[in-house]
Amino acid sequence: MKKVIDEYTSLPNFRLVVRPSGTEHKIRIMAEGEDKKLVHTVVNELYEMIEEIDRY
Repeated sequence: MKKVIDEYTSLPNFRLVVRPSGTEHKIRIMAEGEDKKLVHTVVNELYEMIEEIDRY
C-alpha cells in the first residue's frame, strides 16, 4: 500500500493524505487534485485496499 500512496503523492497538482482517525477505528483518506476523475479513482482504489486488509 505504501508504494501506491507514494506513487500518487508524487503526481503533480495532487495531494493525498492517508492516516488513522484519532477518535474512531477508521482510516481517513483525503485527496485533492485538478482531475476530479483521478481523485475519485485514487480514493476508491485505496478504500478497496483498506477494506481488503481489514477483512483479515
